[in-house]
Amino acid sequence: MELAREIVAHAGRLAPYNDALAVGVEALVTVGLLDEAQAGIDAARAERLEIGEAFLDEAQGRVLLARGEAVAAERILQTVVRTAAERGFRLVEWRARTLAADALAQIGRLRDAEDELTRVVAGADGAGALLIARGARAVAERHRVMLAASSPVRSTEPEIVVAGERLVTSMFAYFLGYTALTETTPPAEMAERITTLYRWAISMASERV
Repeated sequence: MELAREIVAHAGRLAPYNDALAVGVEALVTVGLLDEAQAGIDAARAERLEIGEAFLDEAQGRVLLARGEAVAAERILQTVVRTAAERGFRLVEWRARTLAADALAQIGRLRDAEDELTRVVAGADGAGALLIARGARAVAERHRVMLAASSPVRSTEPEIVVAGERLVTSMFAYFLGYTALTETTPPAEMAERITTLYRWAISMASERV
C-alpha cells in the first residue's frame, strides 16, 4: 500500500508509464481507497498523453466497477478490450475482459459474462498466464457463472530460434534500498519478492512485443 500510494501521488510525473499507475490503482481499489485511486487517474489524464491510455481506461473501469457503476464500467472496459486487442497487448486485453465480465454479470447479462470469461481462461491458460486465468475463474465463481469447457492449445515441442539479427532492448534496474532490505528480510521471502518482480517485468515486456 505504501508503494501504491507513492505511485498514485506522483501520477502526473508517471503519466508516460501508466502501466505502473494501473497497478497502483488496482492495489488502492482492492482495499477500498477509491477516492485516492480516482485522484491518481485524474492527475495522469491531466498530462494529456496518448501513451498508456488503455492502462488509464482499465484503471478507470476498475474504479467504476468498485463504485457499483457497472454499466459505465462495462462500456469503458470494452473500449480497452478493443484497443488492447488491436495493439496485441494480450494481458491487458484479458484483464479488461475479466473486469468487463464482472460488470456484465452485475447488470444481469450472465451469458455475455460467461462468453468473456471462457475466452479469457482459454487464452490465459494457453499462454501460461496463470494469475489472469485464476482471476477470471474467481469472477465466474463469485457470480455462479459456468464456464464452457475449453482446451487451450499448448505446444509440446521446444521452440527453435532461427539464427539471425534481431532488435533487442535491455533494461538495467537498481533496487533502491536493496542491501538494507536483504539485511532484515528472510532469504526465502526475499527470493519470492525478486521472483515476483521478474514475473511482472516479463509480463510488461511481452505486452510490448
